[in-house]
Amino acid sequence: NGHGTHVSGTITANANNGIGVTGVSFNSPLAMCRALSGPAGIGTTADVANCITWDYDQGAKVISMSLGGGPSTTLQNAVRYAAAHDVLIVAAAGNDGNATLTYPAAYAEVVSVAATDARDVRASFSNANSDVEIAAPGVNILSTYNDGGYRVLSGTSMATPHVSGVGAVIRTRHATFTAAQARSKLDASVDDKGPVGRDTQYGFGRVNLAKAVTSRGASRSPTRTRGRR
Repeated sequence: NGHGTHVSGTITANANNGIGVTGVSFNSPLAMCRALSGPAGIGTTADVANCITWDYDQGAKVISMSLGGGPSTTLQNAVRYAAAHDVLIVAAAGNDGNATLTYPAAYAEVVSVAATDARDVRASFSNANSDVEIAAPGVNILSTYNDGGYRVLSGTSMATPHVSGVGAVIRTRHATFTAAQARSKLDASVDDKGPVGRDTQYGFGRVNLAKAVTSRGASRSPTRTRGRR
């Protein structure tokens, strides 16, 4: 449907070739699993869970999920499996424009990503709740598309791969980091937006690749506050 190609380009499109866009983590290998298929781009939580397990089996250190829905024991078990095997998991907070919790983003093991616009403020469609952990650009994002060209799309789906790409860069530059250390560094390397500290609209703040790669070591993140399940 083009959606997976678009988010993949944001993560790891080739650099320095004079064509199109450059991915955030352009040297990272990519293992892509299509969980949602058909003309409407829909699927089951079991499909998503199977892809999480498959991606881990391919050796993924970061799993990026620009998708969401309701809670599911099957989905949660897959998330816990990947997290227990030292995978950094990132997912979209949702596009309802309210405080709705979207899964898998709302699971404690997952980094929930909100979207910001060109003014560096939360996009009107982006969900805002206590599980939002970090924000990233998600409005009018140009990236690769499955027709061989490029397209502009908007959504927390487009914000998520920016964060996943930064997570991949962190794990590449700090090969001994655990997923927890990479997550801590990711959260601590942001530009704080909105109220000081963590808030429901931006989480800890908007992702900042330059800070993530220039600061040394694993930073201690602010205390995480999670919504009740």
